[in-house]
Amino acid sequence: MTANVQALNEREKETLRLLLQGHDAKSIARDLGISVHTVNERLRASRRKLGVASSREAARTLARFEQGTHNSSVGKGFGVAGDHAQENKGHRPDGPRGVKHPAVLAIGGTVIMSLIIAAAMLTWLAPGSTEVGPLPNWSTATTVPAGNTESTNIVQLDGNRLLWNGKEASEATVTEFLAVTRQMHPQPVLILSYTAQTPAKRVQRVRSLVDNAIQCKPGKCLEIAS
Repeated sequence: MTANVQALNEREKETLRLLLQGHDAKSIARDLGISVHTVNERLRASRRKLGVASSREAARTLARFEQGTHNSSVGKGFGVAGDHAQENKGHRPDGPRGVKHPAVLAIGGTVIMSLIIAAAMLTWLAPGSTEVGPLPNWSTATTVPAGNTESTNIVQLDGNRLLWNGKEASEATVTEFLAVTRQMHPQPVLILSYTAQTPAKRVQRVRSLVDNAIQCKPGKCLEIAS
């Protein structure tokens, strides 16, 4: 498997990372500044090199490989939420957007973590019934922290609809994404956002799903009721 993954070029890898973040071919093309045809060609080549039947399985294979080989102090940035790694030291010719420099990610991650920790300290709620309030090991806030969200994933409940970073997803898909983020170093912050119209039992179910998947703690899991 290692030999197969190493056969991937950097552009194929960045495409697979975006796919596992929840992007489709159109949004990947828009994010990277390339055509949908080019995206599909990269995915097709990745499947062939890895010997898998689906592009999503190719993305998971790359994730497992990178999580097993990354440096524990600086993540490879397999971004379930945009924590992109800079694969090329020079300029990437096929578009100005997409992959960012690790130094930028490190600074941005520090800023967002500081904002979230500060918000948690100001808005911390005492533990109460898990049916109506956040779990004791979660932080709370009134709004999503502004600024860089490179190291943040958002699980949103809109009524009974479940969304991952703005895209509708099933509980199984969200669980799959959470399993990947748990292995990342540093682990991205998870924000659970829901509206007043969301049934309390639905909120509690998703709280438990997230908590069981990534073992939340203050500063890593943030709950926002709008």
